[in-house]
Amino acid sequence: MVNGSSDLDSEFEKHIINPLEDELKNLKINLSENGTKLETLDKSIQSKHKDYANGLSIYSNELNTYRNEVVTKITKCLNSSRNIIDSGKKIFNNCIDHFYNQLLKNVALVSFLFIVSVFF
Repeated sequence: MVNGSSDLDSEFEKHIINPLEDELKNLKINLSENGTKLETLDKSIQSKHKDYANGLSIYSNELNTYRNEVVTKITKCLNSSRNIIDSGKKIFNNCIDHFYNQLLKNVALVSFLFIVSVFF
């Protein structure tokens, strides 16, 4: 019976224990490989996150620069418009003053001529 028991132990080890040990080895290898893949992916994600953050910072700076340029151009345009309006007001006021002066001169001349014609 000892010999039969030894054969049974050998068969049990050959058909049950060895395949289980092989499967356990394969699972450990797969687990190790998957862990390595996860670490690589994590590093890649962190690197991409930093790149995106840097890119966002660059775009934010570019947008601020563009905004500042637009504000400067609009300010210049508004100042030019203000200057044009002020010049137009000056010209209009000069025209009104000239017209008023001419009107007064004409009224004075007509009045003078009227007085001269009445008395002479």
